[in-house]
Amino acid sequence: MNKKLLFNLMALLVVASMLLTACQPAATPTQPPAPAATEPPAAATQPPAAAFKACQVTDTGGIDDKSFNATAWKGV
Repeated sequence: MNKKLLFNLMALLVVASMLLTACQPAATPTQPPAPAATEPPAAATQPPAAAFKACQVTDTGGIDDKSFNATAWKGV
């Protein structure tokens, strides 16, 4: 009987935590303060984005197995 009570209590706590998390209000984004009119605009100091590099991991069949790996390779 004790195990059943503990299981039911844990199940109730899990469901209650999910409900409370789902029902909280959405976060409002905050905006940084605007710069003063006398300041020059800040220069962009971000480096250029690196080129995207896609990879594929296959099984022992390789990329020319005339099946899933070959189709995935065409997609990459």
